[in-house]
Amino acid sequence: MVQMQTFTGKIVDLQSPTPDVVDIEDVAHALSMICRYGGHCDEFYSVAEHSVVLEEFAARISPKESLFFLLHDAAEAYLGDVVSPLKKVLTSFVELEKLWRMLAIGARYDLSTTPEMEDQLVLLENRLVPHEVWSLFHPVSEYWTRLYQEPEPGQVTIRCWDPREAKRRFLDRFRALQWAIKQEEAEQKG
Repeated sequence: MVQMQTFTGKIVDLQSPTPDVVDIEDVAHALSMICRYGGHCDEFYSVAEHSVVLEEFAARISPKESLFFLLHDAAEAYLGDVVSPLKKVLTSFVELEKLWRMLAIGARYDLSTTPEMEDQLVLLENRLVPHEVWSLFHPVSEYWTRLYQEPEPGQVTIRCWDPREAKRRFLDRFRALQWAIKQEEAEQKG
């Protein structure tokens, strides 16, 4: 067993995730404290803010799909953020991250994904990264300019919220989507 304590005091087995250990307070708190890009950007930019920005960036879709996008990096609350180039060589980490996404987080919030949603997530991430990079790195290195074109200004606003603000906004968005899901389910029943 590989265990850790979460913000709310739960003891979690990192190798055997279950839905009952997932707590949105833990997710929001941890993601608000983790800096994207391995901390190598000009200002602190949390995974929580990135999640809110990505969900906003997605075309307005169903509340369930929006929740999927908001929680797309929730496994990082338990496993930490590993920069994308390193994930390519850490295949066991990627598998563990999938376990958390599907067996624990997906089950906890009744989020079943489709290949189309996964493809849309990759597309959204790839469209969002240039906005983040040109907002967070000064100067933008050749590494990034080889991968992406400079985006049109004004399409996405990166605010670099402090952790408390990021946590609050993440939780606000989560609660709004939960309410919308309940409303949608009630309308479908009645």
